[in-house]
Amino acid sequence: MYFRIMFFIKKFQKTIKPGIFALTIFFGCVLFFQFNFSFLDPISIASEKVSFRDIYFSKIQGGELKSDERIVIVDIGDTLRRANIVKLLYKVKQIDFKVLGIDIRFDARRPNDPKTDSLLVEFALKTPKVVFGKDELIGGSFFMNDGQEIKEGLANLGKEDKDFPVRSLLNISKSEPGTHSFAYEIVKTIAPNNKSIKYFADKNDIDINFERLNLPVVIKAEELLFDSTNTYLNYLEGKIVIIGSMSDNGKDIHLVPNASYNLTKDEDNFYTEVSGPFIHAIAISNLLDEKIIKNSSLFNWLFSAIIFIITLIVTVKLEYTTSPYLRLIAKSYILGGSLLIFLLYIVLMDNFLFEFPLSGALTALVLTMELAGIYTPIELISKNFMRFVTKLFSRNSS
Repeated sequence: MYFRIMFFIKKFQKTIKPGIFALTIFFGCVLFFQFNFSFLDPISIASEKVSFRDIYFSKIQGGELKSDERIVIVDIGDTLRRANIVKLLYKVKQIDFKVLGIDIRFDARRPNDPKTDSLLVEFALKTPKVVFGKDELIGGSFFMNDGQEIKEGLANLGKEDKDFPVRSLLNISKSEPGTHSFAYEIVKTIAPNNKSIKYFADKNDIDINFERLNLPVVIKAEELLFDSTNTYLNYLEGKIVIIGSMSDNGKDIHLVPNASYNLTKDEDNFYTEVSGPFIHAIAISNLLDEKIIKNSSLFNWLFSAIIFIITLIVTVKLEYTTSPYLRLIAKSYILGGSLLIFLLYIVLMDNFLFEFPLSGALTALVLTMELAGIYTPIELISKNFMRFVTKLFSRNSS
């Protein structure tokens, strides 16, 4: 009986470690494959609100802030009336722009002017190289019904939530198959063979590269309308022109990583507020220059798996060391590993615009170390239990 119990205890000891490792693998799978577990919702929400990509564009990426003179935003503000917007459109039509994007929504509660509306319809149907913004959630063009044969692009952002910073554009329309994002359709009009167009043809979202080299030029609509010398109008020759509101009473204002875009406020802020047309202009610049933020689910899985295996091996080795600085060594490993992961992220983004999920890699590092370390106290408990059973049987036998 004694030997059977001792055999069971030793077998139990050998079984403990694989069990702990199996638990580690389970949590690793949650991280690697992003299973939808409700108890991880707070972690998911926190990671959405704060991304290392935001830190990278706001504080790490260097370089001088430069304008992309290929793209001009004509800011209609909040006060320009519908009749003046029609005049603006027909004035812009006089010059040979490269492509015209119209990101405007009229308030349906205001009374319509039949003459003005007919001019809008005529402009939309007869003006070439024009892309109209379309809201996927509301439906319909910003100017007219879906039945009209006009070119549209989704003006929706990747996440329609004021509390979350913008990192992407919605690129695939569910209600109108074949329609892509506003920025995508504009670039496709002038560069259909661009590598970015082919890359994002079937992607649901377009990640935005908020670098410092793509600041669009902005012209006030009033300056363009009342410029008798046509200086501003001539500047639009051969440009990508976006007509929209840079203020819109806060309706189309969004948080983005502050890559020094905010020239009127404190540039030390982590985020800054910009308008929807501004975000689309940055995305257009990205697509034209083929500066695509790339990622790979296979790379993410392999990278996390490598971290998991290395950390597991290190943990096993640490269990058999007699150093009094065991905890310090373990913490140093976590600190050193985390710094290397941060450095790798920056190197890949700087040189290849390649991104991997930093939070997943760090969690894999720390969680594996901590979970594998659970074995030590369990092993001590099992050894003490084995000594107790041995003493108990030895007393009974005597």
